[in-house]
Amino acid sequence: MSRPANPYDNASCESFMKTLKREEIYANDYRDLEHLLGNVEAFIEQYYNRCRLHSALGYRTPEEFEREVSTGERPNSRPPTHRSDESPAGYSSASCSPAELTSASPTERHPEREEEV
Repeated sequence: MSRPANPYDNASCESFMKTLKREEIYANDYRDLEHLLGNVEAFIEQYYNRCRLHSALGYRTPEEFEREVSTGERPNSRPPTHRSDESPAGYSSASCSPAELTSASPTERHPEREEEV
């Protein structure tokens, strides 16, 4: 909830929800609620918080940003490694691939998108 007359308070939460839906929820099929909750937890802890580049952090991961802040390093901004209108291909980065998720890539769920890849 935002403060009265301030619609920008909720923007970061809305942005996160968009990312969660686009990069995890809509890209996978779930057996049941327990399977969904396990995958969402893994997505947030293993991918979103550790590997995903965040534009608000100068296209760095949260871990990289926090390390730089705590050690006093000068932050280095860099361009994104993927287009802003696409997810990083369902955790396809080899170093950030959650080991226990049985997620399918978005192209397997959306055959019409195979031509774009």
